[in-house]
Amino acid sequence: MLGLTASNAGAEPCCPQFTRQLATAGAVFGTFAEATTAAGVPTSVIDEAARALGFAVDLGRDLREGDHFYLRWEQAFALDGESAGDARLVWVELRTKAKGPIVVQRFKPRDGDEQFFLASGQAAIPPRIRMPLDIMKITSGYGPRTDPLDQPVILPPPPPAPPAAEASAVEQPAPLLPEEEKEIARAFAGFRGGGQPPSGAATLPGGFDDPYTATINGVMARNRARRLAEERRKAEQEANAARQAAEPKPAPGPPPPPPPQLFMHTGLDLLANPGTPIHAAADGLVVGARVNGLYGNWIRINHPGKLVTVYGHLLRFAPDIEPGTVVKSGDVIGFVGSTGRSTGAHLHFELLADGHPVNPAGHPAARPRQLAGPDLDRLRKQIAASARERALEHEAEETVALSLGQPLHPI
Repeated sequence: MLGLTASNAGAEPCCPQFTRQLATAGAVFGTFAEATTAAGVPTSVIDEAARALGFAVDLGRDLREGDHFYLRWEQAFALDGESAGDARLVWVELRTKAKGPIVVQRFKPRDGDEQFFLASGQAAIPPRIRMPLDIMKITSGYGPRTDPLDQPVILPPPPPAPPAAEASAVEQPAPLLPEEEKEIARAFAGFRGGGQPPSGAATLPGGFDDPYTATINGVMARNRARRLAEERRKAEQEANAARQAAEPKPAPGPPPPPPPQLFMHTGLDLLANPGTPIHAAADGLVVGARVNGLYGNWIRINHPGKLVTVYGHLLRFAPDIEPGTVVKSGDVIGFVGSTGRSTGAHLHFELLADGHPVNPAGHPAARPRQLAGPDLDRLRKQIAASARERALEHEAEETVALSLGQPLHPI
């Protein structure tokens, strides 16, 4: 253990004291508490370090034999050298095989209380409001939604209509009858059967067999045939339209269903197996634990800071959960069920702030604080200074260890 720089603490005149920073490093064997206790770390510092690290690493599951730790703390002393009061953790560094290096620094933001922060700037303590289930899946979020028990019947869409034949870019003339086509051909040839000119043929100076006369007669015959063919097509179209108008019309189909109505879902639906333990989201006072209409088995807990949590559709309550019960964060208060108006086993979880529902997944009380801007810059500078100080200590220890022929810890 290293004794660091001492400073006067400005204590009471009758009880003069001074504060020193102390530090130690070591390798993990057994549990974190066992290893740090063996290294001479005060119990109050071990407890603070376990809480500060617990948000980033599971000390019981992720710590391995051979991982290394480094802790620095403050301790007040009386002038006779006796320690006074509990020691305070300042810095803890843990080098793990499972999670890599983890650094936690005591730091005071400009607009908040002093607390522990990770090197990323995220607070190293859990948020004030935790999720009430350890393992869960959010099946319905906070906000407007349709009623899952009042959905309209959705009919399958009608089959698509066959594609309509594309209209020709240029309208085609009405088809001619075979005898009309023959009459036009004979007119252009300059004769009719029996050697007589066609009816209405022009009488020109060149005579009936004159080519010019035959051309005029052919054009007139073709125009006459096309006019007759167009009249036939119009007559057929009018007849078809009259026939379709006379046919009975199919009965109109049912009107489309009205659009689904939305209502405000004031919490989160958390999917879990029936009987899954439900934990209190924070320290508080149970003010309601009963059957409550659509909620089924329902619990309401008041928390400090004008926060309230609500739990619905419970299978049953935990023993001793009733109005007036004081609970701690993480205490089991009930078990997941499907009572009340519910589609299946899940927990309906609400968070109210100042009496108004808020999104439990987005409210600041449910998220760890994240430093930014000048606060984050100051934290990083403070961590860098602590790292430099630790490196100097390590160099001093290495010099002593080499002179004594003793092994040295990596930190």
